[in-house]
Amino acid sequence: RRMIETLNRDCFCVSLDKDALRRALEADPAAHGLHQLIEERCPHLFASMPLFVSREHVDAMGRLIRAVEEVVALPAYREAALARAPAIARHDPGAAGAFIGYDFHIGDSGPRLIEINTNAGGALLNAVLARAQRACCKEIEAMVSGPVPATDLERTLFEMFATEWRRSGRSGLRLVHLGGLPRL
Repeated sequence: RRMIETLNRDCFCVSLDKDALRRALEADPAAHGLHQLIEERCPHLFASMPLFVSREHVDAMGRLIRAVEEVVALPAYREAALARAPAIARHDPGAAGAFIGYDFHIGDSGPRLIEINTNAGGALLNAVLARAQRACCKEIEAMVSGPVPATDLERTLFEMFATEWRRSGRSGLRLVHLGGLPRL
């Protein structure tokens, strides 16, 4: 954990390449004007530097996520949660939710869950962001890469969506690559 604290305090060798981010956003015809909108309205949407997270904290977040999902799956919890909900809330679409997000803040006492949400737009923005990160050397690049290479992230996200589409009983979905992001 000390190494992670040192990296967060002293490591400036991974940064956001703002030109690469602009090019990535502008390469997608569906995102026309998005870069300019981000610059005007929320110029700090993308952090310039990464936050390194310890394996201990990642594991703690994983345990909490599993616990939440176990509780939510309990019939008694579902009945209590739905007791005051409108009838439409009882509809089970069959899909688990490809873009369920568990948002954590990490402080001195470790990770704290602050929100559970769905954020498909945020996932796609992070896919673009992953392609705009620059590391100073191969060792740092290997350390900060995720389980899916940045070049495959959009396809992985769309495949998650397609899986959810099929789970909900739908068919006829196919991905077409038109430059930039794949299209449904």
